Amino acid sequence: MKKLILIILLWLFMALPGYPESNELTFTILYNNYAHVPGTVSDWGFSCLVEGGEQTILFDTGAKADILMQNVRKLNVDLSKVDIIVLSHNHADHTGGLDSVLAINPHLDIYILQSFLKDFARQHKLPDSSVQRIKEPRQICANVFTTGEMGSSIKEHSLLFHTGKGQVILTGCSHQGIIKIVQKAQELDPKPIYMVLGGMHLLQHSDSEIKEIIHKFNMAGVQKCGATHCTGDRAMALFSAAFNENFINAGTGAVITISKE
Repeated sequence: MKKLILIILLWLFMALPGYPESNELTFTILYNNYAHVPGTVSDWGFSCLVEGGEQTILFDTGAKADILMQNVRKLNVDLSKVDIIVLSHNHADHTGGLDSVLAINPHLDIYILQSFLKDFARQHKLPDSSVQRIKEPRQICANVFTTGEMGSSIKEHSLLFHTGKGQVILTGCSHQGIIKIVQKAQELDPKPIYMVLGGMHLLQHSDSEIKEIIHKFNMAGVQKCGATHCTGDRAMALFSAAFNENFINAGTGAVITISKE
């Protein structure tokens, strides 16, 4: 009987919110202008669900609520389990699905930038108690950090995940420059950069400029690259050729797992 009680207590403890259920972080692409899993819908925008850590994080919410929800249903994602929403920047292709997520799960902490218009919280009926405005780098939860607000004309921040493999950088669009984000990550922590995942905004860059970025990735020890969204087809092709099997297809429905140890 005592053994049975201990088993039940252990099961209840593991079921508590925030309990790390595995030794892996899982990144699931919910919204992107490239499709990966058949039956998911592609559209210009980005959203990524991160599970397996202390908190479940939804990074950006895509452009259109109906497409986000269609992909969520197709991928059997339970948005009620999300603890935190992080919005990389105030562009519609990254914030458009916010209200639909809040309709399912209104009790969330929402991380936005200090530079977001004050009307943003009012328009989305966000209670003051749930809104965290980011200016400087800070820790969001265990082993998860924000770079803090970066850029000038377009302000943006990215997330940094500390894993046993090294740092993982998750970006929205990288308007301030992907290399500046990599350098910021290295300033904040000397751990090698294991993976860079997300939009890199290289549509207007020449081949030589993109190859220089790839060279700087190599110098930073980047092992895996998931360039996607606003990176541009040509840039993605160059990254794919450079990283070979370590280039990640991050279209809708893609699931990337990384050991936390």
